[in-house]
Amino acid sequence: MNIPESRYIAAAIAVRQQDKAARRTPEQAAILAGLPRVSAEEIEAARSPRGGWTKATLAAWGIPWPPPAGWRQALLRGEDGSQ
Repeated sequence: MNIPESRYIAAAIAVRQQDKAARRTPEQAAILAGLPRVSAEEIEAARSPRGGWTKATLAAWGIPWPPPAGWRQALLRGEDGSQ
């Protein structure tokens, strides 16, 4: 039985995300849980000319510097039916 490669990749991404979530400290989890919902369009529009996000932009969304892993997913929560 051949399983398409994309399914392996999706499974690997899911495992990696679960691993990151398991390593979060309670403080990091609290920060991410308290972030506002922001649309993907807003996040992309806020990118700097060099492709990242400025410290000021992240601070406006309540994200500390340096940004913890998972901050984008926390802002997008609920858009794809997760969380």
